[in-house]
Amino acid sequence: MKLLFYLILGGPAALLQAQNCRIAGQVFFADAVDHAITLKTDSGDLVNFGYDRATSFLHAGSGSQQASGGSPMPPEELNNGDRLCVSTSEPLVVFVTPRREIDMEQQKALGAWQADSLFGVVSGLDRSTRRITLAVSLGGKTTMYTVDVSPDAAFWLFPRNTVRLSDGVTGSLDRIAPGEAVYVRGKKGDANQNLVASLIISGGFRSFAATIESMETLNELLRIRLVLSGDRRTVHIGLGELYTIGKKGADAATARLYRIDAADLQPGNTVLILGIDDGPDSLRASAVIAGFSPFGGLPPDPSQQMRWIFDNVRLADPLLTHAP
Repeated sequence: MKLLFYLILGGPAALLQAQNCRIAGQVFFADAVDHAITLKTDSGDLVNFGYDRATSFLHAGSGSQQASGGSPMPPEELNNGDRLCVSTSEPLVVFVTPRREIDMEQQKALGAWQADSLFGVVSGLDRSTRRITLAVSLGGKTTMYTVDVSPDAAFWLFPRNTVRLSDGVTGSLDRIAPGEAVYVRGKKGDANQNLVASLIISGGFRSFAATIESMETLNELLRIRLVLSGDRRTVHIGLGELYTIGKKGADAATARLYRIDAADLQPGNTVLILGIDDGPDSLRASAVIAGFSPFGGLPPDPSQQMRWIFDNVRLADPLLTHAP
């Protein structure tokens, strides 16, 4: 199986350097004695390359550090999961983005994205002005938000206790009622408690940005820490509901969802989880999605990313298979 598995490149510096990479990917195995490294590329291939004393390993930095070419980094300090960009130059130059920095970028990117999501109970509704008043409870405190529904907003409705995304049906503003719990995705306005919604989902579904702390594959469990609150949760997820976002070519509009295996996730990965609460410390997930960041293969409009995911899941079942 050749797996299409896209992760964050580690920031604008690494993204820039990757454009001139002869080989790019994550460290799969490094042998400092034999001066040999095996990379797992974004297309899932394992590629070997050797180096010698003339080879320079540089930490992929940013700002002035990037302009100066990055600071030296001994190959003995490489770890599995570090991202390398092997340049086309001679002598060879290898730019290194440590996995811990990749994880930090993932958390920042997905945390910022998650900030434009709300989950709460409809306390007021004016269909004529397309305005919803949403009561959002967090940490024992309830905050009221004004949600203006965009004319082209997408609506999904899930039956109670439904977990599978394929069970969702299209909804409408007419089917939203006071007292109903809804998930809203959109863009916050100048006032922090105002949001323009591009997607509304009723039925208890919501999204969670989280970092994987441990995995129990046989039991279909993930132990996670939520990015925004830091709370720990246990996630119940079917192994057939693990996805990554990938693309073919340089056009982000070609981004697609691909199924992956549990072995392609590891502790430290930051992922997007779609699902419902299953108790105070537990989630039932319908999908766990990796490769979700501004530097991955995503639609160009950040406010439409969640809507894009749901459209792909509903309309492109044949695409949700392992890449050949």
